[in-house]
Amino acid sequence: MHPGRYRGTALVGDPSGKTEMRQMLTLQQVNENGEALKRQLASFVNFDNGQALLLNNAVWLTKLEYIPFLTEQEKGILGYLLDHNQKTFTTDTDGGRASTLYARSIVQVLSKPGQSISVLDVPFHVPDHLWDVLEEHRDQLPNDWKERRLPWRASY
Repeated sequence: MHPGRYRGTALVGDPSGKTEMRQMLTLQQVNENGEALKRQLASFVNFDNGQALLLNNAVWLTKLEYIPFLTEQEKGILGYLLDHNQKTFTTDTDGGRASTLYARSIVQVLSKPGQSISVLDVPFHVPDHLWDVLEEHRDQLPNDWKERRLPWRASY
């Protein structure tokens, strides 16, 4: 039986300032951080011959998928944005359709500290690291936009 050790690295790095968004780390950076942690722990823990193990949780966490858990409405919004290469949008007469994407941290409010924003016209954007993931899975999102109506706008 081996005692458990948590490897304290993650795909999200610490920001250098409080107003900056946390940057995604590459898998290579996570592995490098893990090896550095292992070198530090080797002063206290014997990793030889399997006496201690340092497991990489990326082995199972990188296989998690989010797109299958999105609603059709959320997929529609993200599909439209991808199809039009549009990372930002405003939610005038939104009807709350984009709020679930905001609650899931898939989109963020695009504003500066102290900026006043009307609840009727909230500017949203898809962060770059999530945009890259969405582009990789573009085939899982709708791309047939024959309607002129924007998918995040309610039809009142």
